Amino acid sequence: MCLFRRWTSTSQPGAVGLAALVGIWTALVPRAAEAQACCAATALISPARLQGAEQLGMGVRLRSRSVLGSFDSAGRYAPSPPGDLDVAEDLFAAVRVGVSGQVAFFLPIVQSRRTIPGYFSWGGGVGDLNLSGRYTWLLPGEHPIWPGITWQIGVSIPTGRSVSEASDSLAADATGTGTFEGTVGVNLQQIAGSWFVSFDGWIAQRVPRNEGGVQQSFSPRWTGVLSGGYVLGNHISAGLFLNGQTQGSSRTATDGKIIDGSAQSLVTAGGGAIVPIADVWRLAATLSLDVLISGFGRNQLGGAALSVSVCRLWI
Repeated sequence: MCLFRRWTSTSQPGAVGLAALVGIWTALVPRAAEAQACCAATALISPARLQGAEQLGMGVRLRSRSVLGSFDSAGRYAPSPPGDLDVAEDLFAAVRVGVSGQVAFFLPIVQSRRTIPGYFSWGGGVGDLNLSGRYTWLLPGEHPIWPGITWQIGVSIPTGRSVSEASDSLAADATGTGTFEGTVGVNLQQIAGSWFVSFDGWIAQRVPRNEGGVQQSFSPRWTGVLSGGYVLGNHISAGLFLNGQTQGSSRTATDGKIIDGSAQSLVTAGGGAIVPIADVWRLAATLSLDVLISGFGRNQLGGAALSVSVCRLWI
């Protein structure tokens, strides 16, 4: 959300120079540009984040990811011939709750192509349902020093089909994780005129589940996304982002033994653009590439991804 109020305070020791620079910058840049930058920061990461006076949003996101290689348990990357492909259509909606809150859901429809030499298979279905909530505690630009702060919470419900439940020989029809997962996090945003920078941090925890006759417990997964960009005069915004995630080894729930090769990590870089249309439509697109260098991933497939979303808005 992008509501702004001017902040007034007396000068404090050690902050006179910073206050002067902020004052000069504020005088040179329209307040409208700051509001646009705030809104762009929230929408670059997820299309289901409401901005400004928006009360309701509904839309669809199309995404595709092509596998280019894989990281082993030691972090070594090895390229592979193109073949595996993941495609999804995400149905989403978000609604504002009061002045500072909003709730949203994502429901993916997944299609996957899996290959081995001389054979390939297609499969798909409904993926895991994701529910999330956000509460803005401090607005970007509301304080001269502190960034905007938004608390985040989410839960993933296993409405999809896990690998162990798949019937396809290559598990191409697997569409979910097979377990509940809870997430808490924070979003920090700062703006300077038409420039914006944002950091999203999450910690996620999956519920233990039975996999292949073994009851597994999972380590927390940590995710951080740093993004930044610029809002053009026609309200189109463009930015870059860097995503990193890591998760420790899983353990057997009965005796706590570490399951070899279960720790995961991956680093992804990309860029995106947001195009508002007549205040009631928002188009967004992102292009990303995993960092396909040894040491930047572990026990994960590496690839390139493209997403395009359209959202209908009500104010």
